Amino acid sequence: MSIREIGQASGFLLVVSTCALQAAGPIAKASAQSLVPRWERSFATEDRLLRYRGSLDLNSREMVFAAMSYARGTDRVTPRLWLWRVEKDSGEADRLPVQMPATTKETSQAQFEVYDLEAFSVVHGGAIVAILEALPRGHWLVTLDSGGRVLSAGEIRVTDTDMAFTQILADKRGGFFAAGVSRSKAYLARLRDSGEIIWERHGGDAAEVSLASTGGGLILAVNRVSTLGHTSVPAEIGIELYDVDGTQKATTKLSGRRGRLSPSGSHVGLVYDIGLADALDIRLTEFDPTLQPLRTSQIVSSEQGFAGFRIVPAGDGGYVVAGAKELKPFAKKIRSSGQAAWSFWGEGQPIGVDVDVVASAQGVFLLYPRLDKTGTTIRVVALKE
Repeated sequence: MSIREIGQASGFLLVVSTCALQAAGPIAKASAQSLVPRWERSFATEDRLLRYRGSLDLNSREMVFAAMSYARGTDRVTPRLWLWRVEKDSGEADRLPVQMPATTKETSQAQFEVYDLEAFSVVHGGAIVAILEALPRGHWLVTLDSGGRVLSAGEIRVTDTDMAFTQILADKRGGFFAAGVSRSKAYLARLRDSGEIIWERHGGDAAEVSLASTGGGLILAVNRVSTLGHTSVPAEIGIELYDVDGTQKATTKLSGRRGRLSPSGSHVGLVYDIGLADALDIRLTEFDPTLQPLRTSQIVSSEQGFAGFRIVPAGDGGYVVAGAKELKPFAKKIRSSGQAAWSFWGEGQPIGVDVDVVASAQGVFLLYPRLDKTGTTIRVVALKE
């Protein structure tokens, strides 16, 4: 059964028209003050090649980011997963290798090698839950402590081998929600702590998805075209509301690409770009928990070269948006009113579109990989508000 068929069968499907998005009010614009760095640090491993895999706001004192490294041996390349615990005040960090145990609860034959970190999140008590793509097979749900030690591991037995998870969120009732793309279709599932699938939903065409929880439900943004390229043709983002049991409650869509979701207070913000390659607008549209649009803010107007957006809650009802423009990282704070509070433009040259951001009461931190003479490093910039 498709996602649309599931929603229709529930009897509660609400379709929000695109006209409602256009009628949500005028696009807010404002100038913003510029920030300066408080500290800057670069992190690396002995392996020359690093692949940045994301960041987490661990607690009031520390944040965490992850990267895969690749050690070249005589006959093969060995992937390795690393965590860095970074002190927010000083930038001092501990580098922690993540090593899988030889056995798990499932079977003494369940040893596997980490091929990639697909998604991770902080859960209650400061533990970290991650979805790992593994060798020789499959996807695994793994719980780590903040020191990188494995507490539990269980296989996620998806039937599709062409599966890529992109996000995982904790369920207040226990277990997790996971989103991704399966055979170029949107995918959403609820998992037990063991990795067992409770329910799963397969949706329409998708190049990538973004997931957020709000008001007891889930909102899924489905990007029809990929993050890389495709700025020369119009594109569409589908936005879908589910309850926690996987029943679809509402859908809407808007013109745009590269949509990313983040909850903030009782609302959810979607950052995306619209336009063509030589005149891109970056916009932020905010929705209430029923998927009704509230306002649209224009973050950047009619410029080119922007890519790789991330969005996180700012803690005061607003958002912080990060990305890259012509190989330079940027971050902007958007107030709950839709007005810009501040902006930062870095001088480094991130690799690709992997520009990330952590926002907390202790500050805002921009993270991105870059290529130095010695290989790939991860740059972390603490911003002074």
